[in-house]
Parts: sequence; structure tokens; C-alpha cells
Amino acid sequence: MMKLFYGTDTIKVRQVAMAEADALREGGVSFERLETKDITAARLIDIASAVSLFGGETAYVFDTPSEDKEAEEILLKHLPALAESGHSILIIETAVLAAVKKQYEKAGAELVEYKKEAGKQTFDPFLLAGALLTKDKKTMWMLLTESVRLGISQEEPVGIIWWQLKTLRLAAVGKSAEEVGLKSYPYDKAKRALRNFALGELERLSESLLSVHHEARSGRTELAVGLERWVLGV
Repeated sequence: MMKLFYGTDTIKVRQVAMAEADALREGGVSFERLETKDITAARLIDIASAVSLFGGETAYVFDTPSEDKEAEEILLKHLPALAESGHSILIIETAVLAAVKKQYEKAGAELVEYKKEAGKQTFDPFLLAGALLTKDKKTMWMLLTESVRLGISQEEPVGIIWWQLKTLRLAAVGKSAEEVGLKSYPYDKAKRALRNFALGELERLSESLLSVHHEARSGRTELAVGLERWVLGV
């Protein structure tokens, strides 16, 4: 299975693609994200020819290969082999040229496009929470950039990120939602997302976010700048 998620609504594109990858992972499929630096001929040949242990499938997410023209050309060249690999190939892109779309279509890819509506505000603070669960810092960064453009107080994204970190930490120590005072839905989502964080990482992220907030309050840095640095370090 190969799918190309693309379009001018880049946040929606990433949200849907990562949701599909997460659903595959929930079904027991292994997961790997590849950025432009990971896209080499040797790596793609390895993916196309590899057979997972016990016949298991792997979901490979190629994250905006067009950011590097050489990486994009390598990926396009190996599309047919990847399509026949038996693995799930998910490609996240922005706008895609007609000639490039034809190459994806020829390889048998399903094309999923999301266009940005004119004048539509795309910032949704709760998308930040979802992106944090998958450690998708690109989506987090884009949402923060959009929030600054829209003149939204940066206290809002700080608050939602802090809430999600708190939920993750509670899910890590609680055996049930009731035990830690959470609703079932956010607890279950956080519990599943814990696999994305190393031991002690949630505490480190919480402490560093507090530090960003305190430095902004004391006037040592702008909150938007500090928060952007924090997100890029997730």
C-alpha cells in the first residue's frame, strides 16, 4: 500500500498522514519515519527488498522528500519497487507538481489531497497536543508559526502542551483513568503514546518547558522564540 498525502493545507495533510500511521501501528505494524537525510538509494533498496521477521509489515513515512531535490529524485526512481515491497509507504508532501503526481499514480499510489480554504484559520491548539503524542515536531512548529501569524497569545499553546505533558505523566504512573483522575479518552491516548518517549524524557520536557515560561516571564526571552526552540528540541 502506498499513499501520497499532499496539498496546500499542510497541517491537515500531516495530521491525517500521521493519524493513519498511528492507526497502522495500533494494528501491530512497525513504524519508521524517514526524513530527507535518510533517503538514499541503498536505504530504499533495503526497504524494498526487506522481509520483516515473521512476515510482519512495516509502515514507512517519508517526510516531505521534496525539501531536498536529490532525495526526491531518488524516492521517485524507487517508487515502483517500494510499491511492490508489501510494506505500507506513506509520503507527506506540500504542493505537488502534475508531472510528479503522474509518477506516483504510475507506481499505483493513492493520492490524498487537502487544500487550504481561503481565509480559514488553521491554528487549533489541540492539534499541538496530538502532534506532541507522536513527537511530530514539524507539525508543532507549523502550528506555532501559524499562531504567531494570527496574533494568538503564546500562553495558549504553552498551556495545551503543558496539559498534554501532565496527562502523559499521569498515564505513565496510573493503572487506570479513574486512579489518576482523567477521562478515559485522553488517558487511553496518552497511555498508547508513552512508547514514543524514553525513560525520563517526559520529566525533562516538562522541566524545560517550565524554564522557557519562566525566562519569558522574567523578560530574558520572548515566549514565542523560546517555545519554538523547545518544540524543535522535542
